[in-house]
Amino acid sequence: MSFAEAHLPLLQRLVATSLKEVEKALVILWVDHNSGHHAGLTPAEIASFLEGAGSASVNRARLKCRLEGDGRGVKGVGGAFKVNPRRAQEIRALAEPLLGPIRPEVLATVIDPGLFTNAHNYVKNVVEQINVSYENDCQDCAAVMIRRLFETLIVDSFEAKGCIAEITDPNGNLLQLSGLIAALGKTRSFGISRQTKQASAQLKDVGDWSAHNRRHRARKSDIDAVAKHLRLACGDLLHLAGQD
Repeated sequence: MSFAEAHLPLLQRLVATSLKEVEKALVILWVDHNSGHHAGLTPAEIASFLEGAGSASVNRARLKCRLEGDGRGVKGVGGAFKVNPRRAQEIRALAEPLLGPIRPEVLATVIDPGLFTNAHNYVKNVVEQINVSYENDCQDCAAVMIRRLFETLIVDSFEAKGCIAEITDPNGNLLQLSGLIAALGKTRSFGISRQTKQASAQLKDVGDWSAHNRRHRARKSDIDAVAKHLRLACGDLLHLAGQD
């Protein structure tokens, strides 16, 4: 899917704003950057995106001059422009009214999001929150979301195997994580690896400490200590849930 197709509603909202032409271009550069494309965009590409979303004709040469003189964008290779990292917050302020709060780019990850390419969106969202929390030193948040990810994938595994009754109480409510882990360890409906069984207690504990111990403050080292266990357990459970 092209940039224009993926972001058409946003581009249409952008065209309808009272932002200056160069500011609209900067918002497009911001969105492109946060989509993982770091090579930048040329003025001609930006102009075509705006025109495709309903803008009047955009003068390419004029847009190039305005971007060169603005300072919030910087030249890349091949005539492309990119977001100036020193002024990224200014562009973010322009973009947020159109996009809502924008999560920062994640450079350091607890778990590779590529492992979750075929996972449900609600699973991907939890993975993103873990990595964003870790990157921004919100380790208690990361710990609680690690617990949630593990819990979610256990439920998805039982559901995919058609044995959800094994993890529900007599009233039809899902068991708490301790009950889910016990069910995971004794189920005969499918098999799990020894590593996942061994990881269960650690993944539960790291989340429980952050959620329930008011004197505990999780540190990066706490999250690092369970990252390998999380990776192994997620790989196992994603396969069982049919999301690998």
